Amino acid sequence: MTSIPQNQTAPPRRRSFFRGLLEVVTYLALLTSVIGLAVTGGWAWLRHGKAGSLGGWFLWIHFAIAPAFIGALLLVTLFWSERSRFRTPNPRRGVFARSLFWLMLTLGFVAISAILVSMTPLVASEQQITLYWVHRYCAIGLTAVVIMFTLALLKPARRS
Repeated sequence: MTSIPQNQTAPPRRRSFFRGLLEVVTYLALLTSVIGLAVTGGWAWLRHGKAGSLGGWFLWIHFAIAPAFIGALLLVTLFWSERSRFRTPNPRRGVFARSLFWLMLTLGFVAISAILVSMTPLVASEQQITLYWVHRYCAIGLTAVVIMFTLALLKPARRS
């Protein structure tokens, strides 16, 4: 068994077909759930032309899609984070795409955490409103970052 010198990184491991398929399916699940959450969450704004609260069927649909989003975000974190490290050589994803990946995870987990904490009795009404706005702005940012990350993934690989 040979060891890798301190100043070098290990060569990237070749992934199996099944692992690659899981990565694609989990990202498509994340993309689909983000689109569904953006449509249902933005419906009040689209309908009234100003920020409003969710209600009725769109609220229930939003609640129904949210667990799929949480699961997909966790699976994308599990399957994609190793190759999105900044120290790992990866010609397919540049620094911009990797930064978008980590920003996507951060915004997603902050949006989830903010709305979950606001549903507990740990915070007062004023803090619930603040957490609701944190959730909303993180969700808007997440939608934009997911779109940019998807476009970065669709960009052809660089040839060296």
